Amino acid sequence: MKQPWFAVLISYFCPGLGHLYAGRPLRGGVFFLIFAGFGVSGLRAVFAPGGDARNGFILLAIAAVVYVAALVDAHRASRKDAEAPTGGRNPWLAGFLSYIIPGVGQLYGRQFLVAALLIGAGIGVSLASGAFRLLATPVLDAMLVPPILHGLRIAGLWHAQWSLAEPRQLFSRRFLSLIPLIAAEATVMSAVFFWVFQSVVMWMPIATPAMEPRLLRGDMVLVDGRSYLKEAPQRHDVVIYRESEMGGLLIARVVALPGEEVQVSGGKLQVKGIPVGQLRKTIPDGEWGSMNLTDNMYLLIADSAQLNPESGLPSPVRKGAILGRVYKRVLPLARRSRIGGPPVVH
Repeated sequence: MKQPWFAVLISYFCPGLGHLYAGRPLRGGVFFLIFAGFGVSGLRAVFAPGGDARNGFILLAIAAVVYVAALVDAHRASRKDAEAPTGGRNPWLAGFLSYIIPGVGQLYGRQFLVAALLIGAGIGVSLASGAFRLLATPVLDAMLVPPILHGLRIAGLWHAQWSLAEPRQLFSRRFLSLIPLIAAEATVMSAVFFWVFQSVVMWMPIATPAMEPRLLRGDMVLVDGRSYLKEAPQRHDVVIYRESEMGGLLIARVVALPGEEVQVSGGKLQVKGIPVGQLRKTIPDGEWGSMNLTDNMYLLIADSAQLNPESGLPSPVRKGAILGRVYKRVLPLARRSRIGGPPVVH
């Protein structure tokens, strides 16, 4: 006898598994192939430098619809041979709800104290994730937050089964079959997070007018953290960096490279005596002096920076403090574009 909500739960891990459980492998295979095709194509379009973000989001939306349809159809396919209702609340429905959002299944099962603990823990971990991104490194966020959230989901699933089902069902073949699925999901999630934080450092909103008019406040950009593992930053690259170990993330453009001399003359910024892309139409005259960049040091200046002789040129930044290159704007869709080239003179 089949349990429809168990079919939904295993379909959550992989669209099509619920159909396999229900004895409909061909139907499940079709759902899986359609979901995988749209999903992979959508991710490539969003994250690839030359991909069209709008098309990518459309493809991902279609993949999401197919995913939900697979869950609904797995439930429907299992109802024909479903176990007769026993009354009370369904432990598999509770487990599914708590695996999606820890604590929701406990609300369904009227386990309000446990629900409050799980929901509160989930909110706390999410807030901690935001703090890690502001105060530490993205890698620390990737290493700590996903495993904790995954543990809360497993705890919610286990408690839902333990509180609503008979104890012997915790050792049934059906329940034990979830262990490799949960382990596989945890492995995939870890691999994805580490890949993202190694290659695309972050999906970053522009919070300041520092790079106007090229990048406006509220724009969403992608940052490639692998850009400078084998290559050095190039002039005109838009980069994300930190001024100090615990400092916040800043955005600016690479203006001068190691070994170059920088000076201001005739209202223009010059490198080795040659004018480079201007930050403004004119730069105030004054006693600017000159700056000689040593090895692994770069001069970074935001496009809209207001330079003046009193404060002088910004301090150079070492290569290790440059976290990655901004390579693509994905939102708003009307301004989606690749990022690169000299600044826009305004």
